[in-house]
Amino acid sequence: MELEPVEVSKSEMKFVGFDKKVAAANGYDIRKDAQGVEYSIPASTPKGDMTGAVYGPGTEPEVSTGEFTTMDSRFADGNCGTSSLVGSGKSFTTTYTINWWLGPSARHTWKVAVASGYGYQVYNLSGWFGGSGWIHQQAIAFKGLPYNAYVSEGTVVTAAGFVCSSMRPSDSWYGY
Repeated sequence: MELEPVEVSKSEMKFVGFDKKVAAANGYDIRKDAQGVEYSIPASTPKGDMTGAVYGPGTEPEVSTGEFTTMDSRFADGNCGTSSLVGSGKSFTTTYTINWWLGPSARHTWKVAVASGYGYQVYNLSGWFGGSGWIHQQAIAFKGLPYNAYVSEGTVVTAAGFVCSSMRPSDSWYGY
């Protein structure tokens, strides 16, 4: 009989900066506006033209409406997307979803640490990926009564150069 998870965690992915090399390799420039704030833009866009420019979540300039100041509603609290970790039996599933306007993932560094009274292992799930959502299910090589796991390192770099960091989702559950 499998027991329900003790605790499940879903976390935000936060914008932490740009990777200029990845952006350039995918046809983007990282430029600065007049206030010195960086943004990603197709490299073919002439200097001074903001067509196609995307600021890092939480760094975009304010837009005046005349009565009050508002921010672009797509960018909530600097959030790049979400990540999760859910354990069940002798395995776990980890995921991330990056907000579409940041471009597809170019690569990710993703490590999950799992511990129990019977063992400890860090699963390196890093690699290349070209979409906005990723999911991985991993078998665990040792018993757990219970298992405790968390995303010990979770960073995604998009093709446009955005770097998003997971806020370390975790889970505890009873394996068999």
